Amino acid sequence: MEIKLTKETGDMLLDIENPLLLTYKEKAPGSFKHSEEVATVCDKIGRELKLDTNILRILGLYHDIGKIWYPEYYCENQPKNMNIHDTLNPVISAHYIISHIANSIAILTTQVPDIPIEIVRCISMHHGNRILKSIYNKLNDEEKQQYDITKFKYPYNAPDNIYAIVLMVSDSVEATLKGLRAAGKADENNINEIITNIITDLTKEEQIEELTYKQGRIITEVLISEYNAVNHKRVTTNYEPSVTNSN
Repeated sequence: MEIKLTKETGDMLLDIENPLLLTYKEKAPGSFKHSEEVATVCDKIGRELKLDTNILRILGLYHDIGKIWYPEYYCENQPKNMNIHDTLNPVISAHYIISHIANSIAILTTQVPDIPIEIVRCISMHHGNRILKSIYNKLNDEEKQQYDITKFKYPYNAPDNIYAIVLMVSDSVEATLKGLRAAGKADENNINEIITNIITDLTKEEQIEELTYKQGRIITEVLISEYNAVNHKRVTTNYEPSVTNSN
């Protein structure tokens, strides 16, 4: 997929001091930090896949820009031991969380002149049509019968190109590892397993069907290397991702 980005728009979006990113950093600091880390990982994967790393950095930096609106509804911006969703109806919680994608689209299309529609599309797909498990899995059986499951699903398409796939996988791994580390459930002994399980789950959920075997292996190896480096652990892995395409 080719994404045509003018030099002026690209330079503006990549400028970490541009007004939109400064607003993001001020209003949703946790989300901004997450986005910076996703952008870094996307860049590293892109180099190995010979993709346009400027596009991938932009996708990483802006995929959650919609969290500028209602930042307190996202765990990375909440004070420790204070989660607003503990007091909300689960459908309301799901609405606020899922809405960050529509909000991101609205912000990008109204505040960034000449932004390529392909960038907006990739960002719209970074959760695909997955179920919002952080809320849905808390429901008991009776509640699952009571509520329509579509209220807990992202209403977007699964990624249909390698740029959107790299964004989805990078975002899923970064967010999941951060949450598990905070809960004391991720360390140097199980990071490899966590990463491979995330990619396997995305495959089973038919979110990354456009990923080839070779691309899947490269992405997995980069992620394992990156997150083991963070933990100062030498990487050794024989993992082969569960990707059906053979090219």
